Amino acid sequence: MEKLLTVPGMNCAHCEAKLDKGLNELDGVKAVVNLVDKTINVTSDLSDEQLSAAVEKIGYSVSEIK
Repeated sequence: MEKLLTVPGMNCAHCEAKLDKGLNELDGVKAVVNLVDKTINVTSDLSDEQLSAAVEKIGYSVSEIK
């Protein structure tokens, strides 16, 4: 399932790289991080809650999931 996560606290290339690495290390997750739009396009079977928790574990928060 494909989802679009909005992560407003992502402000620099370091943030982008940290989120990209952290999410793509999860089993069954393919994440493409877009620093300009402050979004992450995720293909995964994880629930919204699991994705939010994964982002929070990396140190950021999700404001919206579409």
